[in-house]
Amino acid sequence: MSVQWKSRRLAPRALKVLERHKGSSPAVAVFEAPLGTAARAYVAAYTEASAYKARWRVEMDEGRGSMLALKKEVDVWKPHVARERPGFDLAGIGDKPTVPEDLIEDAQALAEELREVRGADGETVAWAAAAATAITEKASATEKETDEAAAADARYSSLLSQVRESQAVFDAELSRFRATLRSLLGSSHPDFQKLRVNRASSRDADDDPSGPAPSEPITPAPTPPRA
Repeated sequence: MSVQWKSRRLAPRALKVLERHKGSSPAVAVFEAPLGTAARAYVAAYTEASAYKARWRVEMDEGRGSMLALKKEVDVWKPHVARERPGFDLAGIGDKPTVPEDLIEDAQALAEELREVRGADGETVAWAAAAATAITEKASATEKETDEAAAADARYSSLLSQVRESQAVFDAELSRFRATLRSLLGSSHPDFQKLRVNRASSRDADDDPSGPAPSEPITPAPTPPRA
């Protein structure tokens, strides 16, 4: 959203400038439908994507967290499987920790090996059964959380796509509107000047109070100390 905030700040200004001048010239009044529709659609798309961003971050964090927890659970039991089930190939278990499907499949395979651990009497060993249960539960949780994260990511991507598409429409109409204002009012008129992209960072009386603040400036990295 770092690129789109300027257009978001200019959209309410454009609507107020249009309202002030639509009675002064038919050429301005004609913008009421295309510019008004485009500006409102863009504000709505930007607002929806901004509101969903917090949910997206939570879902992504929970998905990553569940994968880290599952990977840790797998790793702590691998040495025991190596001792108790020497014929099982552990080389590929947990080797793709960033791929949910692979990690879950590996975890389930490890849990199955733990269920096969037997004591001297041939009975299931309690600690191995408990470990298998713990791994299986974390694998199920990971599947749920990563599915939710994937759905949230797809939703957020769709919202951002809508923002980009509606911005393109609005920016095109705004450019045409500015061209008409330049001809009608002159380039030095305040209502033309406030709609220039490089003025989006400056506060204006026509700004939407609920709109985004200017992006934080990018500060240079500190100079490393000399050796």
